[in-house]
Amino acid sequence: MLSGGGSLLAGVTELCSRVLDGLSTRRSTPRNITGLVSEVSNPIYATAVGLMMFAPQVMPREPAPWEMYPRRVLEMLRGVWGRLLKSED
Repeated sequence: MLSGGGSLLAGVTELCSRVLDGLSTRRSTPRNITGLVSEVSNPIYATAVGLMMFAPQVMPREPAPWEMYPRRVLEMLRGVWGRLLKSED
């Protein structure tokens, strides 16, 4: 199976089949993707799509700033509430 921009070179599929003693070779495109499928269904995007699909498995996701805002507000309210309760004692 060939992927990447090099797989689009004229005759590369046949050449690979000859070099690999007649093994079947074919050109592949990115699969199991959603969203901009028609835009990236081309062998030249295989590496980029593969890396984007693999990255979440190996890289921890940091929350976006807008996802942290509710947590910060909640922590601030807990702090204020805790100080109010202490001052009533």
